[in-house]
Amino acid sequence: MASYFLKGVINMKYEDKAVELFNQGYNCAQAVFTAFNDILPIDDVTSLKLTATFGGGIAGLGDICGALSGAILVLSFHLAPADFSDKVAKSQFYEKMTSIIQEFQQEHGARDCRDLLEALKDNPPHPSEKRCTRYVRSAANLVVRHLPLAFN
Repeated sequence: MASYFLKGVINMKYEDKAVELFNQGYNCAQAVFTAFNDILPIDDVTSLKLTATFGGGIAGLGDICGALSGAILVLSFHLAPADFSDKVAKSQFYEKMTSIIQEFQQEHGARDCRDLLEALKDNPPHPSEKRCTRYVRSAANLVVRHLPLAFN
């Protein structure tokens, strides 16, 4: 769906859209999820409301990274089986999602917000970047890598 109020994010790569939205003040989950609105049947306002509580590791509690949560939501929409009573399909889907989460964790050494923020103390972002920019970009890139058919 078209973005009608998200400034400056038309015709950008998804990773760049996510970072731009994050820089505009949206939380990490909102930025990643909303960057992919053109491949989701959802409007911007609903997208932003749906993901509002995931920032900061779910309402600022430091649990699973909000950027990763946003990516998981996009991937889940496209990869989840239509019939969750199909135990094989459900198991395969969970295995795929676990693998994607582990990929993020391997790249960054953690998956929880509190641990990722702690790691930034030893490896701070560039002074021109907000503190979680690398995680927002990385999470958006996970979606791009794992949904190739949506980008052709």
